[in-house]
Amino acid sequence: MEHIELSNRHHLFKFQYPEWDLYLHLIKGEHRNYLIDSGIDHIALEPLLDILASLSKPLVLINSHYHWDHVLGNYAIPADRIVAHHKTATILSDSWDALIAEGADYLQTQPPKCLPTETFFNDCWFEDDGIYLFHTPGHTVDGISVYDRIEKVVNVGDNLGDDVSHIVPELDLDVSTYIATLDQYASLEITTMVSGHMGLAQPQIIEAIKEQIASTTNT
Repeated sequence: MEHIELSNRHHLFKFQYPEWDLYLHLIKGEHRNYLIDSGIDHIALEPLLDILASLSKPLVLINSHYHWDHVLGNYAIPADRIVAHHKTATILSDSWDALIAEGADYLQTQPPKCLPTETFFNDCWFEDDGIYLFHTPGHTVDGISVYDRIEKVVNVGDNLGDDVSHIVPELDLDVSTYIATLDQYASLEITTMVSGHMGLAQPQIIEAIKEQIASTTNT
C-alpha cells in the first residue's frame, strides 16, 4: 500500500493489483473522518487498518457504488456508520454472494455480508465538515460522488476511466446520463479530482472526456 498525502485533510491509499490500481480516500474532517470505499478484504487492508485505528474521531465509511472491489471490505473497516445510495444497499443485499464470486481471484478470505447502515436518494450533507454526497449515475446506476467544499476536492468513484489512456469509464447507463453527471462536476469549483482506479486527475479531464465521447459518436 502506498500512502499519498494530498493535504492534512486528504489522504489516498493506493493498492496495486495485476490489472488495475485501487485508491481508497480518507478525508479528515473537523468532526468526523470519512473513508471512501473499503477495498476487498481485511488482509489486503491491513496497513490501512493500522492507520484507521489511530484516529480518534468517528469514522463514516462511504460506498461510492456497488462493485465488489469497492465494498467487500466493509466488514473490516471500524466505521460508526456506512453511507451509500439507496440502490447500492438494495443491490448489495440481493447480490452479495455474486459479488464475492466476481472477486474470487483477488480475495484471500470470505468477506461476511456488511451493508450500508444509512442511505439517501439525491444528496446527503455533513454540513459541519463541508462534505457533500450526491448521486452521480453513469458508470453504475447507484454511483455517488463526494465533494469537499472546503478544499474543493471531489471523489467521483469510478466515473473516470481506469487510467490516463482510458479516460472514459465503462458505462452501465446511456451516454446522456453520464454527460449529465459530468455537467454536475463542471458546475462545482474543483481543484482536484479523485477516482477509484485512476487516482488523481485535474478538472480539465471533464472536457477531455466529453470530446472523446463526441469524437467516438461522430465516427
